[in-house]
Amino acid sequence: MRFHHLGPLRSIRRYSRVADSQAKRWEYFSLVIKGNKGYQALVIDKLREYVKTRQETQQWAADPKASNSSLVLLASRDIASWLEDKQFMSDFLGTLQISRRAEGTATIDVLSGVTEGLNSHRLMGQPRSGLSVLYGTQNMLPRLWDQTDTETRIDPDRAASVSLSTAIAGKPFNSSITIPLANTLFQNGRRSTLFATRYETDSSGRIEPILTQDKSHQDIEFVTELGPMFKPQLPLLPLTPPRKIVAGLGNIVRQIEIDGVPSPASKELEVLIPQLLEKRTSQSAVGIWAVVIPAHVMEAGAFAKLRPFNEHVNDGRMKERQLVEKNSRIFWGFNHYGFRIHKILSGGGGWGAKAGLLSLDPDTSYTRPDQENIDDFIKAFEARNSEDSSQGIVAPGSYILFCAQPDLPRNANQGAPTNRGWYFGVSEKKELEAPQPEKEVENDAWVVPRLFSAMSSEGLYLKLDSPGHEGAIKEYPFTTKIDVPHAYLRHAGF
Repeated sequence: MRFHHLGPLRSIRRYSRVADSQAKRWEYFSLVIKGNKGYQALVIDKLREYVKTRQETQQWAADPKASNSSLVLLASRDIASWLEDKQFMSDFLGTLQISRRAEGTATIDVLSGVTEGLNSHRLMGQPRSGLSVLYGTQNMLPRLWDQTDTETRIDPDRAASVSLSTAIAGKPFNSSITIPLANTLFQNGRRSTLFATRYETDSSGRIEPILTQDKSHQDIEFVTELGPMFKPQLPLLPLTPPRKIVAGLGNIVRQIEIDGVPSPASKELEVLIPQLLEKRTSQSAVGIWAVVIPAHVMEAGAFAKLRPFNEHVNDGRMKERQLVEKNSRIFWGFNHYGFRIHKILSGGGGWGAKAGLLSLDPDTSYTRPDQENIDDFIKAFEARNSEDSSQGIVAPGSYILFCAQPDLPRNANQGAPTNRGWYFGVSEKKELEAPQPEKEVENDAWVVPRLFSAMSSEGLYLKLDSPGHEGAIKEYPFTTKIDVPHAYLRHAGF
């Protein structure tokens, strides 16, 4: 069958509104897979059982007044080929029993993408194999067929991405999480995989693809009473108390205040990191992050209960896991207070004017290939490199908290996940390698209701702009990059 393309659609600023019977027109769940990833029949059988047990099966998330609906299907990298398997997709959509009409035809637009896997909500959990599904109205995927995503405009060296925008009814869709997708070079020869397909269902129930288009980016929008209320889990080991930044420019920290004395920024790290490595059984490199904290947040006492590593260096009873767990609640408020997370790229040592400098990752926001508002990008770039010391990432007067990636045992994934909601996480970045032969493992699969999930090895980008709820952030938009391995952002969903 020939595939066709729609003409360009004009981009407009969108505001949220609550649709009638929204609860019956939205649904999300995940299919977790264990064993032979080629065993598609098991997945379809499990899906069929799930659909049969639902109430009002024939109206499953369907709008009886509409002939067009939308579905997001995110697959783990190991089963990327399933998304382009015509028979599997036909069986999958047919089993869901969506967009069926007694007369004429119905269509469903499917956004398919490949991520590192489903997020594990356990501390240090690994990506899981499977599919995550979100079904909703046509408005869920705005500008899906916009012709800005032509082959000539898609950068083959850059990951495609999806942004999940949540809003309170009546507020604009201007707060989001952006998730760069997985590298699928060894799965299908592409840097990443994201494409839209329109399927048509006739009165006999036959499902056929009639339209397809590769994508570099896609927004996913939904309305919820919570708005963009994302809760973080940041597995970080604080090394020192927050230190006041005395001197810095752009993304370079020159001096911090230690016990009232201006000191080189890397002074404490140069002592603490060898001590940390000495306590660890593993001698692998240590990832270090800086949490940059506005002055008014420190004055509010947000870090008063912090328990840093430097206060427990000689305490043989205090383990890394305990410190991470005891401090985790402090990081829950990062999007309420507006502190940013930056990986430390380089620094330490040196002499003269360069002694003890630390260079922080300057990325705080994701620039889309089809960036609509170039003014925001220019403003962010100018602020990052401004000679005005009050404007940079490390503005003097703010505070900096040094943290390390904890050395904890990886959590094995066993059984069906028990978490519910939206979970978007960060997986460890590994060297790209060809898939290895699979070990013999008993096949199994689970359908997990009310779980929509994805992981990215490139990190997550959070943007908050007039989110509709109170917070201590003084300036919007607030943006930050989260690339701490095993971190995740959670939303309760709708």
